[in-house]
Formats: sequence, structure tokens, C-alpha cells
Amino acid sequence: MSGLEALSIACNIMQVISFARETIGFCKAVYEGQSLNTYSENSIESLAAISARLEAHYYGVTTPQTEQERELETIARKCNVTARALEDEVWFLTSHQAKGNLKQTLSVSLKTIWRKNRLKRLESSLRNHQHTMETYLLARVCTQSDAIKLRQREDFQKLSKDIRYFVSQYSAGCTNVTDLVQQEIVSTKSHVSNEVTTATGAISTHVTRKANDIHERMAQMEIRAESQSSTTERRNRLLESLRYPGMNERKNDSTDSHSGTFQWIFVHDGNNEEATLGDDEDDKPWDSFSDWLKSNSQIYWISGKPGSGKSTLMKFILESSSTISGLEIWKDKPVILSHFFWKPGSRMQNSLKGFICSILHQCLSSSTTMLDSTLITLELLLPKDSVTDWSIKELKEVCLAVLKAYPRPIFILLDGLDEICDPEGPRPILKLLDTFQLLPNLKVCVSSRPEPLLQSFLSRHQHLRLQDLTEDDMWEYAEAQLQPFIDTHQISQEFGRATATHTLVFKAEGVFLWLHLATRSLISGIENGDTEEYLQRRLADLPKELSDLYCDMWSRLNGDNRIYREAAALYFNLLISGQTLNEETYESPYSFSIFHIMATTQIQVQEAFIDKRSVMDAESLERLCDQTTHAIQVRCAGLLETFPNPSFALDQILLEEWEASYKPLLPRVTTAVRFIHRSAYDFVSGTEEGRRIRSHNTSDQGTMYIQLIKGEMICAKLFRHRLQKIILLLQQISMVADLGLPEPLYQLLRTAWIWYDDKRYHHGIGILCHDNGRPHFFAKAAFDSAFHTFILASIKENSNTAQLAMDILRDLDYSDAMKPGIPPDRQQMFINFVRDLIYLSKNVRLKGVCHGIAESQPVAFLSPAGSFIRQCFLYFELSYQSLCYLIELMHTFVDGDPDLDERIPLASGLDRHIAYWQSVGQPRGFFFF
Repeated sequence: MSGLEALSIACNIMQVISFARETIGFCKAVYEGQSLNTYSENSIESLAAISARLEAHYYGVTTPQTEQERELETIARKCNVTARALEDEVWFLTSHQAKGNLKQTLSVSLKTIWRKNRLKRLESSLRNHQHTMETYLLARVCTQSDAIKLRQREDFQKLSKDIRYFVSQYSAGCTNVTDLVQQEIVSTKSHVSNEVTTATGAISTHVTRKANDIHERMAQMEIRAESQSSTTERRNRLLESLRYPGMNERKNDSTDSHSGTFQWIFVHDGNNEEATLGDDEDDKPWDSFSDWLKSNSQIYWISGKPGSGKSTLMKFILESSSTISGLEIWKDKPVILSHFFWKPGSRMQNSLKGFICSILHQCLSSSTTMLDSTLITLELLLPKDSVTDWSIKELKEVCLAVLKAYPRPIFILLDGLDEICDPEGPRPILKLLDTFQLLPNLKVCVSSRPEPLLQSFLSRHQHLRLQDLTEDDMWEYAEAQLQPFIDTHQISQEFGRATATHTLVFKAEGVFLWLHLATRSLISGIENGDTEEYLQRRLADLPKELSDLYCDMWSRLNGDNRIYREAAALYFNLLISGQTLNEETYESPYSFSIFHIMATTQIQVQEAFIDKRSVMDAESLERLCDQTTHAIQVRCAGLLETFPNPSFALDQILLEEWEASYKPLLPRVTTAVRFIHRSAYDFVSGTEEGRRIRSHNTSDQGTMYIQLIKGEMICAKLFRHRLQKIILLLQQISMVADLGLPEPLYQLLRTAWIWYDDKRYHHGIGILCHDNGRPHFFAKAAFDSAFHTFILASIKENSNTAQLAMDILRDLDYSDAMKPGIPPDRQQMFINFVRDLIYLSKNVRLKGVCHGIAESQPVAFLSPAGSFIRQCFLYFELSYQSLCYLIELMHTFVDGDPDLDERIPLASGLDRHIAYWQSVGQPRGFFFF
């Protein structure tokens, strides 16, 4: 090592010591309460860069030969260790400052004490290194006379500025860090900061190839950090594409089991006398569920009559610790997943697609490893932002791949197979269950009514019939309900425990819901002061069948009251029409809340908010909500009920300052209305008596749809929800268009347009999309040809017709017409619509900002034709049909005289889509128009 090289290293050591001590002082001050903002980011950048330079100096020389060279190497290494520790300390402080929780983090005593002690150790170490350098090592590396001779060399001015200053000060007799470095800190910071920022400065002659490697590693770390951020965004995007409103609603709403009931499910009936179910045990054969959990058998079927408590039992199994205990004998560390079908719910709640999305979301959200593996698998698929972007085929393939590769055994509880409303009924899911049996790490427990198709498929697996096994539970429930009235001497013990309980359990025939409703009817009579003789007659008159019981409940309350009948029929029809509306679209976050039902049924509220575009005070709305709640409870004979909706997240509501007065209404938004049971829904919607009851309200289907949509829009006006999506509202409005009602349709579209521009509705499919500019409302509405007349008429009425037409062309989603199930005539209508827009725009070359589909940010400087070409490259899944459609669209744009030399940004996602097209064998010649 030459004397100049040694001196350069010594100079860098002194600089590191100087910057490090300054950084330690800053960190200690922060821990003492000083503001983080007083620290210059250049300081830590300088420390990092000089530390890297010191490492480069050292690694650029041969192995140290002399004692002082080895000692210099030791101090250099220790100084770099200190520098890295301080970089970590500053990163810790600045990252928590950016998160806004620095003060809270520093209040954690154990963490703060450890960090303060580390700073003390680092400071002591630096002090020792400084003392060593100042007292003797520097003199041994380079004497004062050596420094004077160095200054007199002809090439002295070619050395770096910091070395020249260091040598000059040292030759003048200065030996401490303050004199050798401190005066140069400002200029060094400026120099190093400029290097770090621009990455283009000249590198000192003493910086070797190792320094370049270090800088390259630092750059790679930054790239990895950016990649990690991108991965997090992609994870969230995938999970959000699988979520849908009400995914866990049915499970959360299922009745909790009565204390002490269903314990028998975990006891083998032949090994424990607690499981004895009566003298005729041999007439009730069932497969031990507890043994099945521990075995390798894969499917168990819980069969039961309507209302027998299947969902309650499934929820009990889901929440019981005995389930995990049994499964752990089967395989270690099992994961429990669940899905509860719900026929009266939304389309996703009663379909195979909803089931797969739910199971996938549960699997991936609990395993980051599987989530990342799935992201890699999905590289060849087009972007997914919501459930509408997934086909059933894609979901099945991804689901089976995830379940097969999952690192832990899986147990799925699947409730209500008979509640599926897919066109093919339960057949697709039964086929999927067959496929599940090929996966050895999977067990599935299903429940359903014993419908013929389900019975023929599931009866070959281990199973039980619920109504045969719940007699003891029903006795316990009935006795518990009547005991308070025995204790208060309103009924005698003999009547309560013998006559009433025996009659209720006998007539229930294993149907818990019947028992619940009949017991409630009996209790109503007790509270009215009926005699035991009259109560006994009341019990005798109760019909055994649920449907007959519903008729009895209705006639007792509303039989002779026309106004009551009309009010109840209105609520029944609204819930049934609302389900049809949601089957064709997707459920709004507000559907069937008390506030939504109120806003749907109160014409005065709709006139105020929609017709007059004014407002009503919160107190008046609160009073109307309470009146609606009372009417449902009193008029509907117990067939409807109100309940707190646990799936509605209040933290998703955005209330602006002017809306704060409506905050007291939030409990009415989170309280929902539903049928008390699937059997009650079936009775009202599907039986002759139910249809007769509903006929007391004469509103047609179109009127119901319009009222429901207006009610939902009023909810959106007052309570902005993160899941309020304009596309879902437009899908609901399109149902009105299909009924041929132009005037109400145009009113709904005009209101939706205004409230979309006012940001009452989210513009994207998923909640992750940006809000830096929004696609034009007409571009979002163009998916339905029924809206085209309204859109074109509105454009022509605008004072700047050409500009508006161009904006819409840039923002259009040209893949809308390629979605599954779109007939060719609808595609042709869309092409004609584009042709009309091109004619109105008069110039498809003019560039502007594009807020098109799947853009993480708006894309500037695109013409309408450029936006179309960009989508062709990035977002289209090619097939023969789509190629024909695209070619005709291309002809349409060519007729508009586009700029064929326009530069179109295609970097985002292009590699993935090229790989996709190659994988499906599409000709690459398509890329060259």
C-alpha cells in the first residue's frame, strides 16, 4: 500500500467518524424530544456514500502487509459497521415518522432503551477510533514531513479536494478530526449529495471497481424495495378481485345454537351413554361425525328437513374447539374454511362462482406464500379487479391448483347445497366435490335438504339425518323458553314441563324453526293472560307443516285488515324484487337496510332528493326509519325480521363535513331486513297462498325496480361508501331499460351522472383504482346499448360537442362488447355507437388524457384512436370472434383518419400479454397493424 493510498483511507476514516458522530448527535436529540425535521437527509446520504467509498478504498488495495496497515484496516471495518448501524437507526426513525407513529413507537420503553444503549456503544466506539487515529496511527501512516513533501509534488492539485484539504491541514500540524474534516463537511455533503442524486459525477481516482459494485448493489436494493411495494399492491388487487358484498353474511347471520345443544355431534353414539338418543336407537343409524373428522374419509353429509337447524349446526361445528381437536388426529395444523349458500341473497351468495371466490379468498388471505405463487400462476391471465373479471373456468382452475398445493390440510364446511340458484342447479358443485376427492389433503362437510338429486349423490358418503337426532335438544330448548313463566307462576309446572313441552316437541317433528315459531306463539298467549285451557287449545290448533304455520301466523295478524295486508305485501314484494335485481347485477352495500327500505317506500323522500335535488333534515329521516321498522315488525306477521348487519363496515363510509348531521342515521343503515328463514321466503314467493298475500300490493315489476334504485341512490347521496361502484348502479338501471320505460330511465341516468361527477360513486371496478381524474360518466355507461340514445342526445346538447365526444372515445372500454354472453347484435350496436362518436368528434387525432380501463394512473397525450390501439395490445383476450370485432372497430377508426405515426405507450404489462398470446397460439403478426 503506497503512502498516498494509506493517506486516502485515513482521510475517509476521519470523514466517516465526523459524519457518524453528527448522526449520533441527531439520533440522541430525537430520543430526547427534538423534531426529526431538523435533520438534513444529506447527512445520512453522505455517511452512506463515504462509508461505501471507504470500503471501496480498502477492498481496492492488496492485503495489508504492515502492522499499521492492518490496524488501519481494522478501524476502517469497524467504522463501516458503525455507519451501517446508524443507517438502520435513521431509517427506523424516518420510516416511523412517515407512518405518523414515531412518538407512539418511541414510547415503547424496551425498544427505546435498547436503541439508546446501542447509540451509546456506537458513540464510545467512534470516540476510541478517533483517539487512535489522532494520537498515533495517523502519524505512523503519514508523518507531518511526508505531508509537506506531498503538498510540494507537481501532481498535488490533481488530488481530490477533500484529500488536498486534509493534507494541507495535517502538514500545518492539525491532527484532530475537527480541524481535518469539520470545515469541509458542508462542501463534502454538497458534493456527495450531488453524486447520490444525479449518479453521474466523476469518481475519485482512488475509487476502485469495488465501489461500482457497491453502488450497483445499493441500486438493486432500491429496485427490490420498489418491487416489494408492487407485489403488495398486486396481492391486494388479487384479493379484492375475489371479495364481494355479503360474502360472510349468511354465516354471520345464522342463529347461534342454544346452550347445551348439539353436543352429541362430537360423541360416538356407541361409546358414550350421553349420546343415547332413545330406546329405538337402532332405528336412527348415523355415521359418527367425530370418527369421520379423525379418519381419511373425505365427505360427510348433514341432511335435514327445512328449518331443522342445519345452518345452526354447521356454525356450531365451525366454532367448536372439538372440530380442530378431531382434525388434528387426521393431519397436523389443519385450516378450516367455510361457505354458507343463501338462496334469498345476492347472485354471488347463491352461486358456484360465489363459493369458489369465497374459498379462494380465505385460502390466499391466510397464506402469503400461496398468494405469491398464485400471482406467478396468473401472470398469463388478464388483470383481475373484481369478481366480474373472472370466468367460472378460470376460478375452478385456480381453486384446484391452490387447494392441491396448499401447505396445510384443509377442512371445508359447505352449508346449503340446496340453496344454489345456478341454471344447472347443484350439478356443477357436485362435480366439483367429486374432483375434491382427488385431493388427499382435503375434507368437506356439506349440509342440505334431502332433495332427490342431492340424496342420490351424497347418500353414498358418511351422513346423518338431523331431524332424527335433535329430540333431546328440542326438549331442552322448549323447557328453557317456558321456565321463566313457570318461575313467575304464570303457568303451572305440570302444564309447562309436561303438556306444553311434550306437545311442542311432538308436533315439531325435528324442525327447530317450527318449534321456535310455535313456542313464540304460545309465549304470546301467556303474556296476554290466556288460561291454560285456552293455551292448550292454541297448541292443538297449531298446524304441523311450516307452510301451514306461516298461513296461520298471517291470518291471525292481518286476515281482516286491508291496510295491514297492503303494507306487508309491499315489503314482501320489495325484498323479492330486490333479490331479482341483485341476481342480474351485484348487491349494493346498502341493499335492504332499514334506511334503504325507507327511502324506497317513502315518495316524499324521493321527491326531495331526486326530483327537487334538495335535502331533508336528519330528524325527519330518522322518524321515517323508525316508522318503517315498526311497520315491518307489526305488519309482516313475523315473516320478516330486522337484524344488525355484521358484514356492513362503518369504516368504509366517508362522511364529509356537510354530511355530519346525518351521522345519527348510521344505525339505520347498518340494520337490515330479511325473511326469517329460507322456508319463509319459499312460502311467500313460491306457494299459492304466498302469491295471494303478495297480490294485495299491485305495483308492477318496473315500478319496484325504479323505487329500489332510487332508494339506493339516496343512500349513496348521504353516505358515500368505498364500495359504491357506478358500474353496479348502471347495471341495475339497465334492468329498467329492458322494461321499456324511457322517462324513468332518463331521470335515473341524469341523477346518476350528477352524483358520479360529485364523487358519490366510485369510478373503478375494484377499490384499488386511482382517483386522479375519472373516466367520463358516458364512457362508463356505454356498455349497454339501451343507454346510447341518451348519451348521444346529451352530447349533441352540449356546447362543446366535439370535445365531449373525443373525451368519451378516449375513456371507452372497448372490451365491454367482448364480455361473455354478449350477442353479435350487441357488438354491432357498440361499433355503430363508436362510429357515431367519431363523427361527432370530427378529429380522432387530437390528443388528451385517457382515463381508460385498468390504468393505475391516467395516461397523457393519447388520441381516441391511440387509446383504442393501446387497449388492443394490453387488455384483449384474443379469439376468432374478438378478432372479427376488433378488425371492424379498426376499420371504423381508419375511416376517421387517425394519426398512423402516433407514439403509444405500451410498456405496462406488455410482456405478460405477449406471453399470453403466444401461449394460446395466436399469430404474432397481429401486433403489427
